[in-house]
Amino acid sequence: MRDPSRRSLWRPEGWRRPFDAWFDEVVTLLPERFMMPRVEVLERNNELIVRADLPGFQREDINLTVTDDALVISARRESEREEEGTGYYRSERQFGTFHRNISFPVAVDSSRATARLKDGVLEVRIPLREQVEPTGRRIEIE
Repeated sequence: MRDPSRRSLWRPEGWRRPFDAWFDEVVTLLPERFMMPRVEVLERNNELIVRADLPGFQREDINLTVTDDALVISARRESEREEEGTGYYRSERQFGTFHRNISFPVAVDSSRATARLKDGVLEVRIPLREQVEPTGRRIEIE
């Protein structure tokens, strides 16, 4: 008789386990090689607010470009750490870059955009453009 505690590869929980373990390992390695900040976009008080989690980044590391259609956030981080003690020496280097393009869902006035970085959170505020009714006229056909 078969031991019911043994998992079969033919059962979903059996064949998924090796893949889940591999995926978990890959995901834990990603932050060192690939950084993509979490971003929140909201419309409040007649402005568009974009917040991005950028822990560990300094103002000098971040580059912002805004147009009437989108906001581009890019950054580069480099850090080196050395530690020396009795009988050992440890050196670590970490670097990474990211580039994030956020399209605006509404019309904005990019010339009045402001940004600030506080406690690892970048906040960009862009006033909404006043809705201008499209002007038009009826054209008579000759």
